[in-house]
Amino acid sequence: MKKPNEFSTIFTKYVYQFDKMKYFMNKKDKKNSCILCDILNHTQDSLLICKSEYISTCVNLYPYNSGHIMLFPNRHVENFLDLNDNENFHLFILTKFFIKGLKILYNPSGFNIGFNIGENSGASIKHIHEHIVPRFENELGMIDIIGGSKVIVESPKITCDKLKNYTIENSTNLPFNLE
Repeated sequence: MKKPNEFSTIFTKYVYQFDKMKYFMNKKDKKNSCILCDILNHTQDSLLICKSEYISTCVNLYPYNSGHIMLFPNRHVENFLDLNDNENFHLFILTKFFIKGLKILYNPSGFNIGFNIGENSGASIKHIHEHIVPRFENELGMIDIIGGSKVIVESPKITCDKLKNYTIENSTNLPFNLE
C-alpha cells in the first residue's frame, strides 16, 4: 500500500547519461571555471548558435527535448538582478526571436521558459542563463513509458546547425547585429 505522502512517477528507471558525469568531474577539477565563459572564450567545445554584443545563445548539450537552448549574458553574471538594461533588452528580443525559430523548425505545442536561480533551484551552472524548452503534444512515447526513460530524437549538433541556419536567414530583422 502506498503511503499518503509518498512520491510516485511513471518513470521507474533512469538512463545514465555517461557524458554528463565527465562534465561534473571536469567541473570539480576547474573550481574557478565557468562552462559558459569557457564557451565564449573558445576554451570549451560548444554548441554556440550566435552572440550579440550582450547575450549569447547555445544548444543545451543535455537537452530535455530537441530544440532545448540556453541564452546567457556574455559577461559572467550570477545574480539575475545584476543584469543591466542592455542585457535585458537583448535577452528579451532574442527569446522572442528563438521562440519564433523553434516554432518554425519544430512546431512545438508550447514552451517552458525560465531560469534556475540559486543552488537549491537545480542550477548546475552559476552563470545566469535562460532555458527555452520546446514542449510537444504526446511527448511520452512507448520507450518513455515502458522503458521509463526519455528519448531525444535529434542530436544537439543537428539542432545547433538548424538554428544557426535560421539565425543567418532571419537575423536582419533584429534591432542589433549577431555574430
